[in-house]
Amino acid sequence: MRGLKSFFGDRCLGLAEAADALRADAEGLSDDRLREGVQAFRAGRAPLGKSSDPLVELFVLIREAAHRAVGQRPYLVQMMAGFALAEGHFAEMATGEGKTLATIFPAAVRALEGGGVHVCTVNAYLAQRDHRLMEPVYRMLGLTSGLLPDGWDRESKRQAYACDITYGTGYEFGFDYLRDQLALVELGLPRLGEALRGRLLGEPERQALPCQRGRAAVVIDEADSVLADEALMPLILTRAGDRPHPHPEVFRAALSLAGRLAPEDYLVEPDAHQVELTKAGLDKAYALEPAPDPQALARPWHAYVELALHAGLLLRRDVHYVVKDGRIWLVDQNIGRLFKDRKWRDGLHQSVEAKEGLAVTEESSAAVSISRQGFFRLYGHLSGMSGTLAENRRELKAFYGRKVVVIPLNRPCRRTLLPDRVFKTAAAKLEALLEDVLRRRQAGQPVLIGTKSIASSERIAGALRLRGAAPALLNAKQDDEEAAIVARAGQRGALTIATNMAGRGTDIPLGSGAAEAGGLHVVGAERQESRRLDRQLAGRGARQGDPGSAQFFLCAEDEVVARFKPELKRRWLGLPSDERGELDPRCAAEVERLQEELEKRFALMRQDAAVRERWLDRMRKSL
Repeated sequence: MRGLKSFFGDRCLGLAEAADALRADAEGLSDDRLREGVQAFRAGRAPLGKSSDPLVELFVLIREAAHRAVGQRPYLVQMMAGFALAEGHFAEMATGEGKTLATIFPAAVRALEGGGVHVCTVNAYLAQRDHRLMEPVYRMLGLTSGLLPDGWDRESKRQAYACDITYGTGYEFGFDYLRDQLALVELGLPRLGEALRGRLLGEPERQALPCQRGRAAVVIDEADSVLADEALMPLILTRAGDRPHPHPEVFRAALSLAGRLAPEDYLVEPDAHQVELTKAGLDKAYALEPAPDPQALARPWHAYVELALHAGLLLRRDVHYVVKDGRIWLVDQNIGRLFKDRKWRDGLHQSVEAKEGLAVTEESSAAVSISRQGFFRLYGHLSGMSGTLAENRRELKAFYGRKVVVIPLNRPCRRTLLPDRVFKTAAAKLEALLEDVLRRRQAGQPVLIGTKSIASSERIAGALRLRGAAPALLNAKQDDEEAAIVARAGQRGALTIATNMAGRGTDIPLGSGAAEAGGLHVVGAERQESRRLDRQLAGRGARQGDPGSAQFFLCAEDEVVARFKPELKRRWLGLPSDERGELDPRCAAEVERLQEELEKRFALMRQDAAVRERWLDRMRKSL
C-alpha cells in the first residue's frame, strides 16, 4: 500500500494509513469507552487525543466497532474510500471490494453532525440487506439506524427518518420528498386572520407534518446508476387509482384499428420510442365506422391509435413489463426489477392493458415532479460510490461539483476476460452459448448467464432444460427468492440465469471446490447500451482475489445492434462466417464503438435535461 500512495497522490490514502497506525489504541478500549470517544467527536473533541485530526481518530473507532459488531475489520482501501466519501467526493471501488462496509464511515461521520443521513441504494433488496448487515455497527457506535418500509405507511416512515441513519432506495427518498411537498400544497396557505382567530379560540394549528426531517446528507451506492442511468427518468408522483376507466372501449377500438393498419400507415422511431401515423394512416383512422364518441375522448382520436401502435410495436411483454396478478407491472430496464405502483402516462398504460386483454384502469395525472438531478442537489452533503464511475467523472463534476477518487484494489484481480464471440443469428449464438455453458458445468465450474430481459432469460432457461440441465432463474418474477438463488450461484457446478438484477451490488460467494474449477464464469448473452453495465456484470466473478472469468456472446440480431445501428446488422448478415455461423471476433470492436457513441448521446441528453430544469427553476423563482 505504501507504493500506491505515490501513485495516487491522494490524501485519502494518507489519512487511511494514519488511522491504521492507531489501530492498537482502539483495540484496547472497552465498548463504553469506544462510544464515549464517538460522542467526544460529536461534541467537537478528539476521540483519542492521539492525532491532530479528530476525523482520523473517529475512523479508528468506526473500524474497531465494525470488527466487534460484525467480525469485519475494514481494509485500508475501504477506509480510503470512506475518507473520500466523508469529504464529499465520489469513490470508484471495483466490484467486490466491499462498498457496503465502506459506507459506515461517511454515514457515521455525517450522522454525528446532526440532521440525519440517507443511505441510498438502487433497490429494496440491497437496502434491506445492507441495513441488516450494518445496523449492529451503528448500534455499537451509539447511533440509531432505520429502514424505509415498502408502501406508504406515514408513521413507519417518519420513525425511520427520525433515526440517525436511514437506508432506502433512491426513488423512495425522492417520492417521500414529493409526498411531503404535496401535503404542504394541499394544506394551502391560511386565509388572512385565520391563524390569529384559531389561537384566540384555542383551535389546533393546521400543519402538515413531513415524513423527512430534512436532507442534510446522502451516501449513494451505485451512484452511476442513480445519477446517470436513471437521470432521464424524472420522479413523478401521480394521482392514480385502480378504478375502471370510464371509456375503455376507446382503447379497445384503437387497438383493433391498429391491428388492421399496413406498415406504410405509420412511422416507427425506436430511438425516440415513438410511433406516428402517416397521412394514409390518419385517413384510415378518421374513416373508422362507427366513429368514437367525441365525449369519450381525452385527446384526438388518432393519438389513441398511435398509443395502440406504440404498445404493440415498441413495448414487449417480459421485456418492458410483466403481467402479474391481473395488472401491468413495469420493469426497470437498468436493474431488471419490477416497478411497484408505477404507470405509464398519457394513455400508454391503458393501451398496454387493452393489448393484454386486462381491465382498463383510469389514467394517471401528475401531481408533483422533480428530476433526479434536481432532487439530489437538494442535499447539503452528497457523496457516492460505484464500481464504474470513472467513465462519468466529467459529467459528475459538471452536475454535482464533485470529483471521482479511484480506489485501488485490496488484492490483485484474477479475472480472465475472454474475447467476445460474434455470430450472424440469434439461433447460432444460442447454440454456441449452450455448448460452452454445459461444457463448463460438466467440469464443475459455476456459471452465471446475464441477460438483458426476462424473455431472454426464460428462453435460455428453456433451451437448457431441453438439454437436461436445471438452471436457477433470477429475474423480476422471482425477486422474492433472490437471496437464496444468489447464495447458491457460486457452488461447484451451479448454473444460474439472471437479468440485470445480478449486475448491481450482488455478491456471489464461491462454494467448496468452485475455485479449483476456475471460479465463477460470467456469460453475457448480449452487450448493453452502456459499457459500464457490462463491466458490472463481468464483475460478479473474480472478487477479492478469487479466480473467475467472463465472456460475451453477440449477434447481428441483438437489440443494441438492430435498434441503434440497423446498417451494422445488415452488413454482419452479409459477411462470410464459419459453418456454425460465427463471424470474425474483430467484429466485436464495432459494437464497442457503438456503445461509446450511445454513451455520448445519452450524456448529452442528460446535459440538456439539466439545462432545461435549471431554466425552469429560475423561471419559477422569478414568478
